[in-house]
Amino acid sequence: MKSNNTNELSQSVTAFKNLPLDEQLAALALIYTEVAGSIIPATLKATSPEVSKNSVTLIEEMSQPEQLLTLRDLLIGAGSSPVTLEYQSLDTNSRLAMWYQLGQRLGSSIAAMPSDYTISSALADFLTLLKATDFEHLVSFLSNVV
Repeated sequence: MKSNNTNELSQSVTAFKNLPLDEQLAALALIYTEVAGSIIPATLKATSPEVSKNSVTLIEEMSQPEQLLTLRDLLIGAGSSPVTLEYQSLDTNSRLAMWYQLGQRLGSSIAAMPSDYTISSALADFLTLLKATDFEHLVSFLSNVV
């Protein structure tokens, strides 16, 4: 059964990484919006959300185009800004905490998905695949992609 779970995780990560970058951001936004109440208490006991608070604040102070560029850089592990360099030095739990904080601010101080955004069929298929998994799988998935 464990190898089946590993296979499902691998399939989820591969499906996510095959999405265009902006759809990866949309997927994370939708995931964090849906499970926001569960992620922190269940998975982030080993870190303090304060670890990434400075980076989140810096992102909030950026223009929306700069925010999107920075979020893209975070996902692909690129960029040399103070935010991306700090992010690259964080452990997995701190990265999860940072994305949780970003997810909480989507649509207020962090750029939201455009109101006319339409989910592609590839993203819809991915979200269907992910919704069929349990919470532990979802946390493992997020740990692998952030």
